[in-house]
Amino acid sequence: MAKKAAKAKTKTKNPSNNPLPVYTEIAKLKKVILDLGKEKEAIDGRTQELEIHMSLMIRLLTTLCIEKFGMRVGVLKRLIKQAEQDAIRDSQIIQLENWFKMSPRPKKD
Repeated sequence: MAKKAAKAKTKTKNPSNNPLPVYTEIAKLKKVILDLGKEKEAIDGRTQELEIHMSLMIRLLTTLCIEKFGMRVGVLKRLIKQAEQDAIRDSQIIQLENWFKMSPRPKKD
């Protein structure tokens, strides 16, 4: 009889049998997921605002180059293509550097 009482006490003390901490952790995770969803919406809105702003800046710069600086459209197109190619080349170089970045070897004593 004493053995049954000892087993019953160990069962109640075992935290894995108590489902309450599991439910609280699930509730915390749900809250984190909801917060992440809200942050994503805010980031998406900010990204859209930045895209609109960038489009306006490009239009302004194009207008300035053509009307105020007297650049021809063909020259401006060539400069834009060259800038795009340079940006692509730079991004590819950075990507290759990140791919082949090697961790330093540990020094042997």
